Amino acid sequence: MAQNIIIIDDNPHNIKVATLVLSKEGYIPYAALSVKEGITIMKTHKISLVLMDINMPEIDGFEGVKLIKMDEQLRCVPILMVTALSTKDDVIKALKAGADDYLVKPYNIKDLVTKTKHLTGISAFIEKWCTHHFEFHQTINLETILLD
Repeated sequence: MAQNIIIIDDNPHNIKVATLVLSKEGYIPYAALSVKEGITIMKTHKISLVLMDINMPEIDGFEGVKLIKMDEQLRCVPILMVTALSTKDDVIKALKAGADDYLVKPYNIKDLVTKTKHLTGISAFIEKWCTHHFEFHQTINLETILLD
């Protein structure tokens, strides 16, 4: 069964390239030109992976990752940052924000496909773990409240 992915990038050309490549690999890509639009799409479609740029107007990719990871419905979806920013500090900042992997533009198509396959392959596992982890912490928090 084909998996849905979303590409969040303010550059339509970048979206077009990733869409063409990943469609040929059997994915169903959705596109968003902003983080807000991307989150709206994510809330209406079952998404297995987010590909997100960092340099975008209004809400950048760092903040976008944080917003997705704070949302109870979306937090378990893996995020691949696809960006021209290439410093070690940028990579660390993205991973600390909650990104699962990082790919620098311009990228090799094989790298995009490999990272996409890897993250969509573990997407179901991540969702189960994330949901269980959240429920476990909710139980612990509830027990703490009840014991106080």
